[in-house]
Amino acid sequence: MYARGAAATLGALAVLALAYMVLQPAPIVLVDTSDTALLDQVFLSGDPWLVACGEGQYGTPPELLSLAAPRLAKLGVSAATINCSATLPSGKTVTKRFKLQEWSGKPRLLFAANGRKVVQVMPSNMKSVERLVTFAHSKSKVAATAVTSTSSLQKACLSRRQCLLQLHQGPADRTVRAAAQAALEAGYRTTVHATLDLAKYRLKGLEVKSTSGNGDYYVVLRRQNDEEHVYAVQPGPLQSNQISKLLAQSETGAMQPLQKRLTIVPRSTKRGSASRSSSPPSPPTPASPKTAETESDAVPPSPSQHEQERQRRRQMDDQDLIQEMTAEEMARLAGDTEDWDADEDDSLFEEEEEEEEEEVDLM
Repeated sequence: MYARGAAATLGALAVLALAYMVLQPAPIVLVDTSDTALLDQVFLSGDPWLVACGEGQYGTPPELLSLAAPRLAKLGVSAATINCSATLPSGKTVTKRFKLQEWSGKPRLLFAANGRKVVQVMPSNMKSVERLVTFAHSKSKVAATAVTSTSSLQKACLSRRQCLLQLHQGPADRTVRAAAQAALEAGYRTTVHATLDLAKYRLKGLEVKSTSGNGDYYVVLRRQNDEEHVYAVQPGPLQSNQISKLLAQSETGAMQPLQKRLTIVPRSTKRGSASRSSSPPSPPTPASPKTAETESDAVPPSPSQHEQERQRRRQMDDQDLIQEMTAEEMARLAGDTEDWDADEDDSLFEEEEEEEEEEVDLM
């Protein structure tokens, strides 16, 4: 009997412990602006962080972040709070450093991930916990940028500290791209991912030869300074663990200096250009003789005829008005009465002028 009761008690404790582990809120890291190591981890490591402004030394997390933190933790997004009025090691406050804006009734939230610029969460993404979690999850993904020109290659790849340039023939395979994304998210989030379709463009300045014959290559480019780069090339396609190994080897210095400047040029489409150039331009459609004759015969009325017609219409209107006037109105028009309203008369003239302008526009 005693053993049975002890077993039941232990079972109940196990259930409570499991419930506590499942239901306990995810920890929200309190960031001290004097802790440079923690600041680097939050804002510069590339790991996804959702940071809220608070008051006091560390700041109390807003309710929206507290409710979203457990779901964010399951998606690999960490939550933190920081005093945005405190001064960073640079001498600027958090508010000034990240140019934060105030929105009535909304907390100030920052999102940092993948070594990119820290952004402030807009009010539209704070309408609900679901909306905030969706925003953070989508922004935490390592996205691939398709480069199509030398300038886009410079902006998306060569200007960054390290870039994984994936070369492929034709449309990029989703499985191959997902493998690169998984490798970068596993430990190389500050390495940007770019793709180039060799079926449409040529990459000049780097000789790559595929041993697999499918035209897939992985080029790791690292910037030494503003002008010099080193690189490592490996034919593919590769699995995520193989891409991670390539990136790890590149960090140990197994890279070659890039001798020439990389440029991208479109592949020529001679067939399309020849077909377009061979077709002569369509001749202009000649004007219809009947139309030309009609336009030449149309003679606008002379100004004298137009003025005569306007005078005739005014005389007819005046005659109709006189016939409808009463004796009192006739006397007022002749000036025999003193109850004449000048303001009313002015407004009448203004209305007549407006009607005349409208008539001219219609003509």
